Amino acid sequence: YKKIYSKCKELDGKLKELKNRENHIVKIQEHLEKWKELDIKVEDLEGTKNTKIIVGTLPSKDFVSCLEEIKKIGKEIEINKFTEDKKRCKIMIISISGYYVPIKKVLDKYNFDSFQIPLEFAKTPKNIFEDISEELNSIKEKREIISDASKKLYRENLALYLAFDYLSILKSRKDIEKYLKMTKQVIIIEGWILEKDINRMKNRLFNKTNELEIIFSDPDEKDDIPVALDNNKFVEPFESITELYGIPKYKEFDPTPLFAPFYFIFFGMCLSDAGYGLVIAVLSYWAMVKLKYEGTVKKFFGLFFLGGLSTFVMGAIMGSWMGDTLNYLPKNILFIKTFLIDTISLLDPIKNPMPLLLISLSLGVIQIYTGIIIKFITNVKENKIKTGLMDQGSWLLLISGILLSIIASTFSSLSGFSIITKYMIWAGLLSVVITQGRSNKNIILKAAGGVLSLYNIIGYFSDILSYSRLFALGLSTAVLAVVVNN
Repeated sequence: YKKIYSKCKELDGKLKELKNRENHIVKIQEHLEKWKELDIKVEDLEGTKNTKIIVGTLPSKDFVSCLEEIKKIGKEIEINKFTEDKKRCKIMIISISGYYVPIKKVLDKYNFDSFQIPLEFAKTPKNIFEDISEELNSIKEKREIISDASKKLYRENLALYLAFDYLSILKSRKDIEKYLKMTKQVIIIEGWILEKDINRMKNRLFNKTNELEIIFSDPDEKDDIPVALDNNKFVEPFESITELYGIPKYKEFDPTPLFAPFYFIFFGMCLSDAGYGLVIAVLSYWAMVKLKYEGTVKKFFGLFFLGGLSTFVMGAIMGSWMGDTLNYLPKNILFIKTFLIDTISLLDPIKNPMPLLLISLSLGVIQIYTGIIIKFITNVKENKIKTGLMDQGSWLLLISGILLSIIASTFSSLSGFSIITKYMIWAGLLSVVITQGRSNKNIILKAAGGVLSLYNIIGYFSDILSYSRLFALGLSTAVLAVVVNN
């Protein structure tokens, strides 16, 4: 594997050299594009011992003024203007060496941009441009050769996989050694274990030998305690999402059981087709049983299995079975369609989308309430009851008042609650204004902070409205399935 590694490193080095060279000459070529008509070798632009040559561009509007100032310097100066556009003109100045410094001072006043090319190119700009084009083609060919060589090495990557596994094992051993303390006769191993696994570990160790002593102790506050998620079989697959975004700290609560039901429902609502849900569930279950993966991969397949079941249920409720496949059933088995659509189906988002939209928004309200309540409980557990009441209690009161007011105004049978909801809204507004600016010492800033915090109500309701995407995705997947069938 060392030979393969050294060869890879060599090819990578050559690629970097080619890339650097390409970047270098491409910049020069772009610069030369404007100077092809300059019929003089680059090396000759250096002048001689007694003469100096200056080539560059000058703003067209300043050419006459600049020319007059330069002529005042002396007679031994030749100025040629060979091209011009609306903005700038190209000029060449030939003078004796003694005039170089004063000429440069004048040119600098008029935003002069000098023409400079590395002396590695000794031809005219036009010839250099052509040479660079040829070199770029050569670089392209060399890169293709390196690419072919890399593909051949890729076919030999089995040796690298074996080397990686071998080195990973060595690294694991080294990592474990920091938990070991050894003498010639005794070895001490220190580590962490879940409390529920203590008896199982004892049994397995004592089955090997009785010449050992196991000591358990509670963790100290200064210890860096590892975290293991421990949930039931339904929630466990959702741990892959928690692990993806970062597991909680030791003293923090595990959010997995709290978001798992929402994820389960939302997954099904987004796909909402019983046929496709069944396919996902069956394939995921097969992968779990046959492929026998462990850890995160197993959880991932479990997540899709549950997602498939949710999709199956939601699809059945919404009457979507591989789109509108039931419409193509033969007449002698139309009773299947009658049973699946007329008996099981409860919603038809295509004909009547409003119920699904209301369900989506309602789920949004429930999840946002859940988040606020969880934060309140966290504050209570940390003995911050006042903080919980002021930060979460005040917002719960205000949001509840507004939502109940909307419901009361929508349904005439609940109009009697409108007075109660008004009191709730006013109480919520006052509590938010009074409490949310409390971190400021100045009374005026306290009041201003409280009033400005009311802007957060827009954030809460925009979050609720964002759950309409569940409705949109559910509706679009149903339509897509029909389009595929057609």
